[in-house]
Amino acid sequence: DKYRVPRIAFINKMDRVGADFHGAVDQIREKLGAQPLILHLPWGREETFQGTIDLIHMQAVTWREDTLGYEMEYRPIPEEFREEANLFREKILETLSDLDESLLERYLGGEPIEAGHLQPAIRQGTIDLKIVPVFCGASLRNLAPVPAFAPLTWPAAWPRWQAWAPAVGGPFDGSARADWSAGTASRDA
Repeated sequence: DKYRVPRIAFINKMDRVGADFHGAVDQIREKLGAQPLILHLPWGREETFQGTIDLIHMQAVTWREDTLGYEMEYRPIPEEFREEANLFREKILETLSDLDESLLERYLGGEPIEAGHLQPAIRQGTIDLKIVPVFCGASLRNLAPVPAFAPLTWPAAWPRWQAWAPAVGGPFDGSARADWSAGTASRDA
């Protein structure tokens, strides 16, 4: 906090025995005194971990291991995770509505709130040190949501990307394949 550096939390090793996503989130709150904002839930646990539940786009995301995580697959949220996903999505909306006036108006007005409405509020809340976005994955197996949190950070690093990366998903717009080479080439354009 002394240097006011924005933080993003990635809870790793969700595929390992003893993985406790919610316990790690509690530790962020208790030990760091931070306001964690869960943006991804684990899809499974330990040996059944197979991806994440993206609470911004409300979809399940898995990575193909045969492509070393280069190719992603988006699916509807499995039935057994739908209730938990809706609960945490509501917490996101409540938290971000406290930080962003226009989002509060949409939320109280019952208007639909899409990813494009949330991402700028998440980014600004992170920069202002009001929230710590929380993601999860299993990096050793290349099951990590880099495309999910990259649009939150890239515009801060390379302002020219703001025109290129629309708020509704940045360079990763929900297509079945993340094109990393296009992202790299566009950065230098």
